[in-house]
Amino acid sequence: MCDMSHYEKEENLQLTRKLSNYCLARGIASEAEPGRIEGGEDGITSTLAEELECVLTMAEQALEFVATGTELLAPATGNAHGEYGPTGINLDYERLDMVNHTVGDKMRLVLHGADPFTLKIFTRCIKAGVTKININKGVNKHYARVQESMRGQPLTKVIEAVTNAMQNTVEEYMQWFGSAGEA
Repeated sequence: MCDMSHYEKEENLQLTRKLSNYCLARGIASEAEPGRIEGGEDGITSTLAEELECVLTMAEQALEFVATGTELLAPATGNAHGEYGPTGINLDYERLDMVNHTVGDKMRLVLHGADPFTLKIFTRCIKAGVTKININKGVNKHYARVQESMRGQPLTKVIEAVTNAMQNTVEEYMQWFGSAGEA
């Protein structure tokens, strides 16, 4: 993942191109983030598109990332790293559709900030061309919940319980995403 979104546009493209070329020469897939997927760690409290317009990915901007050689693109469409804040989840599906229409035949789309998304939201994003979904927090929260509930238990029991909780969560996500039995 090459997140250079905190740089100005031209420097973001230049650094992404450099890293993408490095990765491609070694047979490694690269992923870039045009726009800015803000989040709680950035002090963002609103995910309303009209308030984030300046940081959301435009279709033309996504097209510029095709030229960098990156193979995966994580567009900013109202999704957020970290907590969503009081305005909640407000994805711009039209924007995601447009990005997919513009570059979906040239690169794969990735969804960042996917917790606490519902099956309905995931299904809509997949319909809009998303083929990779980052679910780190969605899995880790189950780990943390089980680990907390087992304080004072033998470590081997805790490890078994958290592993089972994470496995169950991953299996559920695989069903939701339509990837169960596909690997």
